Amino acid sequence: MAEPSMKTYVNLADRKYEIHIGEKLQNQFASLLKQSISSKNIALLSGDKVYGLYQQNIANHLINEGYTVLQMRISSGEANKNLHTVSKIYDELLSRNFDRGSAIIALGGGIIGDIAGYVAATLFRGINFVQMPTTLLAQVDSSIGGKTGVNHPLGKNLIGAFYQPKAVLIHTEFLKTLPPRELLCGYAEILKMALIADSNLAKNLWTNRNQFLSPDSVSKETHLILRAIEIKKRFVERDETETNQRMLLNFGHTIGHAIENVIGYGNILHGEAVLMGMIAAIQISAQRHLIDKDELETWTKRISLLLKSLPPFHFEKKDLLEALQLDKKVHNHQLKFILLKKIGEGLIINDIKQTELDESLDYLEKALQNG
Repeated sequence: MAEPSMKTYVNLADRKYEIHIGEKLQNQFASLLKQSISSKNIALLSGDKVYGLYQQNIANHLINEGYTVLQMRISSGEANKNLHTVSKIYDELLSRNFDRGSAIIALGGGIIGDIAGYVAATLFRGINFVQMPTTLLAQVDSSIGGKTGVNHPLGKNLIGAFYQPKAVLIHTEFLKTLPPRELLCGYAEILKMALIADSNLAKNLWTNRNQFLSPDSVSKETHLILRAIEIKKRFVERDETETNQRMLLNFGHTIGHAIENVIGYGNILHGEAVLMGMIAAIQISAQRHLIDKDELETWTKRISLLLKSLPPFHFEKKDLLEALQLDKKVHNHQLKFILLKKIGEGLIINDIKQTELDESLDYLEKALQNG
């Protein structure tokens, strides 16, 4: 029997929005929308796979409740997360007489949410926006906090805006159709949050990793998913536009984004690259004597084990170092970097040295070879 749905809030200075999570939440979508937005004219945006699996049923559900629904499908994937795709969505919405009273619902993973959110942020200088995330990564991370945007040929997410949704509706049974690599990506983001904010969650995640990595059981891990959401929302509430503490959520992402850029978006998935970035960041943390060598070895072995089933990836260190200079966290030519002060507590530094990056990438390469 499915557990009852749960609810939490993101409380910001002048507004708040609800996050609902449950195994059977899909049947409540229309009633929850009415609580969050007054818009009756809706664009329902999804990628190819989700369009075939879920979009028609959800559209019918909303139409039966009195909504006018424009169903839209785009080719998902990092290669299509760009201004050209955004422009095509503008064209469709404007040709269908959408206005400031309309709304966009993102039905999909993080890429769909980022694109739909950026369209919502910029069309008419802002229209209503709701997240219905279908991947584990999107449910625990990208759907919460208002980061929207697209890629540029020179780097990931270089074009974007902070624009909060009116609601986040998380139906965990969507996770039953995810392939193993997508589940691993979501697991990676939860692990990231645990390592920077909750050592007990980190232990529970490792103990329950098989449940998280199985489509048959992951939808029942609602309480651990909610715990990750609570961590994410706490950082967002403290620092909405990522000027300080929210930057801790970039643990593993600095080198991870560089790896994505060098290997090629789509060739390696975001969460896989973040896991690699975490190995490098943990190594620097140990070199600075923030964590001990036993913890370094433990988490290197654990993360390497998670990555063991992936195809081999090759990258040149010099290419990664060049890509790091295009990271959004470079300020005044100085790269802000996230380390671990201890397991369960992150630390922002701005004095990362070239030698530290070199050594961490050498360590990462050996870890992947030995994994």
